[in-house]
Amino acid sequence: MPKVAGQFNDSYAPIADGVAGVVKNYALWLQRSCGWKCCVVTPEYPGYADAEEFDVLRYRSVPLPGRRPYRSGIATFDRRFLRELRRIRFDIIHAHSPFSAGWLGLKIAREQGVPIITTFHSKYLDDIRDIVKSERVAKAVLNAVMRFYDRVDEVWTVSRSSADTLREYGYGGRVEVVGNGVDLEGCPEKESDADGELKLIFVGQHVWHKNLKMLVCALKILKDSGTGFKMRMVGEGNARGALIRLVQRLGMETQFEFTGRISDREKLKSLYAEADLLLMPSVYDTFSLAVREAAAYCCPSVVIKGSAAAENIADGINGFLSENDEQSYARAIMRASSDRARLRAAGAEARRTIFRPWESIMGEVADRYESVIRRHRA
Repeated sequence: MPKVAGQFNDSYAPIADGVAGVVKNYALWLQRSCGWKCCVVTPEYPGYADAEEFDVLRYRSVPLPGRRPYRSGIATFDRRFLRELRRIRFDIIHAHSPFSAGWLGLKIAREQGVPIITTFHSKYLDDIRDIVKSERVAKAVLNAVMRFYDRVDEVWTVSRSSADTLREYGYGGRVEVVGNGVDLEGCPEKESDADGELKLIFVGQHVWHKNLKMLVCALKILKDSGTGFKMRMVGEGNARGALIRLVQRLGMETQFEFTGRISDREKLKSLYAEADLLLMPSVYDTFSLAVREAAAYCCPSVVIKGSAAAENIADGINGFLSENDEQSYARAIMRASSDRARLRAAGAEARRTIFRPWESIMGEVADRYESVIRRHRA
């Protein structure tokens, strides 16, 4: 009989955030390549029908005020769901959120006497501040969130910098760093126009804490320097309209293309393959999936020194580093693009050193699951 892993999270398809993608790939590759049986447990999304090769169990939810399209799960009042959930005999539960889905996973783990691990994916304090608009209330909510991490059996983070953030939040226990993978196979070689227009791309949520105002202002400096470029902004978010207006105010409508969210993975692959540089100015993210996806297509990134995205980047070798200001960021882009042969070499090295497919990650995850189960049973 295959072992059964529950993947619990507060967001899942059709919501296309980074953690939802991680949950899908955990379930997919554990079941497809590692011989496990997986069940994703997540709030329902009206009008959406799951069609995965693994089980997805949904429970009642309501819209999360001010956070469209996110929803808040209310499993306590969903008796049918709870009956179905308790029929599943889990060997391990993996919570990817410290909110309602995480606490539900903890409850089921304790009922069934199985271990629960959790991954710290996001800088929750920043998100909480955006919602409550009060530092005092935000800290109180964070303290409540941190109690979840104190109660699980093992805590993972996706990067060394996110482990540091978790400790800054007050967690004092042991932390294991287990990175994420990429579900794009990529291309081992890249053709680049030696003298053509510089093709730039950003992939991610269009929200201010991704440092996007700084990005736009840096590109204004790039434009004023006479550097020709095309910037594609892939994604959606509550700052999208304001970003478009900022671009228009700075006179860069012809340089920018806002594509919206791209759910067609083939289309996203083609955009990565066309791009010369991924611009990832965020210091918010605990792990930049886009940096690894771009690396799969020999596209190096410009990132901020000390950010999670910069952890595996050697400046000028497999990517480019910048200080966290628009002048420095613009200079980093100019430096990267001034020598197209070096740019291509950095892209090839990014693929060699940064790109890791999910299938290779999941072997490590399955081994860790087995180890946690053995220790728990002992």
